[in-house]
Amino acid sequence: MLMIVLSVMFVLSGCTLGSTIEDELSNVLSEMHEAEKTYRDGLKDLTKIEQTEQNLFNQTMELSQEENEKLKTNIEEMKALLKKRKIHIKEETKSMESAMKLVSDIDKIEKKSEGDTKAEVVKLKNAIDHRYQTHTIFVDKYEKLTKLQGELYEMLLVEEIDITKLEQKVEALNAQNDEVTNAIKEFNEATNSLNETKDAAFAYFKKNKSK
Repeated sequence: MLMIVLSVMFVLSGCTLGSTIEDELSNVLSEMHEAEKTYRDGLKDLTKIEQTEQNLFNQTMELSQEENEKLKTNIEEMKALLKKRKIHIKEETKSMESAMKLVSDIDKIEKKSEGDTKAEVVKLKNAIDHRYQTHTIFVDKYEKLTKLQGELYEMLLVEEIDITKLEQKVEALNAQNDEVTNAIKEFNEATNSLNETKDAAFAYFKKNKSK
C-alpha cells in the first residue's frame, strides 16, 4: 500500500503598483494569501504525520502472527495519526473556503472595469476559481482515501483475516491513492497557471496604467 505525502506549495500574493485597479486587486490577493495561512502552516505538520504513519504501516506489515500485541499497538497508533490527518484536512478546508469567499471582491472590481482591463480581471478571476475548484476535488479524494485507510486498519485487527477481502481493500486504496496524486498534480498546475495569469495581468496594468 502506498500513502500519499502531501506537499502542495504555492505562491499567491499581490503586487503593489500604482493604479486603482492594480491596488484593489493587489489588496484582494494579499487578503487571500493571508486567509490561506492556516493551510500553508499545516503542510509541514501534515507531511510529517503522513511519513510517520507510512513508516509505522511498513513496520506493521513486517510483523509475524506471533507479534499480535505489537500489531494492535501499531494499528492504534496509526489510527490516531489518521485522526490527526483528518483534523488537518478540515482546518485546511476552512482556510481555503475563507479565502474563496474573497472572490466576490474581485467580482466587484470586474463590474467597474472596462475593455481590455476588464478582460484581464476576468482571466484572473477564472484562474482563481479554477484553482479553488481543483482544491475542492483534492479534498474530496483525500477524504475518500482516509476512509479506506481507516477501514484497512480495522481489517488488520481481525485475527482471522479474509485475505481476498484484504487484497481487494488494498487494491481500492491504491487506486484512490493514485486519484489523490493526480488531484495534487492538477492543483499545483492550477496554482502555477494562476500565478502566471496574475503576473501577466499586473504587467498589463503597469504598461497601460489601467484605472
